[in-house]
Amino acid sequence: MKSFYQRYQNFFSYTLFGTLAGALNIILFHQLEQKGLNYLLANIIAYLIALLFTFITNKYLVFETKHHSLEQTLRELIAFLHIRFLSFLLDLGLMFLGVQVFLLYKDLAKLLDQIVCGILNYFFSKWLIFNKKSA
Repeated sequence: MKSFYQRYQNFFSYTLFGTLAGALNIILFHQLEQKGLNYLLANIIAYLIALLFTFITNKYLVFETKHHSLEQTLRELIAFLHIRFLSFLLDLGLMFLGVQVFLLYKDLAKLLDQIVCGILNYFFSKWLIFNKKSA
């Protein structure tokens, strides 16, 4: 069991912190939307706040790259933002489709979009952003 955990430790950590980031994103979205913000604007604000949380936890707690040089950290941040921008577009598209086309409750659409984006983001983060071999 210990070797199984060690082999998939990144995945388990990513799942834990990804769940926390997703929960933060969903809760902020819900609160902002309930306060009267347009659901797409609420989605953008919640996404950006969760994005900062995600970068910090991915860098230091999940993939543990721990580069202390400003240059390497900026390189990781830029790669992270590029990938997450594509994820953000997918997030917005899924929200629009879920709410406008499939007529889902906004919170349900947000939950489903977080699951899809979270799975894709794990693989992109592991292979393209926080890849220790390319460090």
